[in-house]
Amino acid sequence: MRILMLTSEDFNTPNSNNHLSLTLIEDMLSAGLDVYLICRGKTNSDGSECIPVQLKDNNGFSFDMVKMPRINKNHFVRRYLDGVKYAYRAMKKWIRHRDIDAVLIQSNPNSIFNAVLLKLFLRKPIVYNVYDIFPGHAHKIGVIKSALLFNLFRNIQKVLYSLCTRIVAMSEDMKEALAAQGVKSDKITVISNWFDTDLFEVKPYEKNKFIKKYNLPIGKFYVQFAGVLGYVFDYDMFISAAQLLMPYKDIEFLLIGDGNLRDTVLREIE
Repeated sequence: MRILMLTSEDFNTPNSNNHLSLTLIEDMLSAGLDVYLICRGKTNSDGSECIPVQLKDNNGFSFDMVKMPRINKNHFVRRYLDGVKYAYRAMKKWIRHRDIDAVLIQSNPNSIFNAVLLKLFLRKPIVYNVYDIFPGHAHKIGVIKSALLFNLFRNIQKVLYSLCTRIVAMSEDMKEALAAQGVKSDKITVISNWFDTDLFEVKPYEKNKFIKKYNLPIGKFYVQFAGVLGYVFDYDMFISAAQLLMPYKDIEFLLIGDGNLRDTVLREIE
């Protein structure tokens, strides 16, 4: 079986999904499936540096990169229109591969464009991997302020869900949110995020490399966020919790990561 996997970024672009995508591809290859990946990359790149070595060296893995300029994530409309261009250029890659058996689309606000083109011209089963229910969170945190736009995007997402053969959600409450939007429950499969229990283990502070590297006091209780500082990160909640607990000197908040809201978050903390 040959799987087409469509992503909106390459593995060199920091985001919260790269490690999940990499592990998913590795597991599919280990199961004997062939994986054909289409991702976007910088216009001055051939894509070779964007793909991890463990994938490039696998005979069952192949990829095409769609060269696109980087769009500032603060420009929502430009990003959305850019998604239309990406879907069309990606189609020019996968349309030449008629031996594809199924398609896996990674969650993205622009996934509707990929799904429509795939349904029209490839007509293979589509699995949609949902990491964020758009536009719900974007509306909640103020990225989409217009009620008219919110309803428009929500209806577009309903069309996307109808085009997919199977939808994978990360949790039961995400499944309930999808069902509330009209997605049939038997169409949704819950697969929680995972981590390698052999690779990660709880260690005492005295042996913790992070504690040692940054010379952090051992006797404190740490509340940590590590990830992408983007629109889906509710930094107001994180900072508000830290403010409420300021009288407790034995509690310290750690914020680790980068993203398009990094400077905004630093200003708020200051």
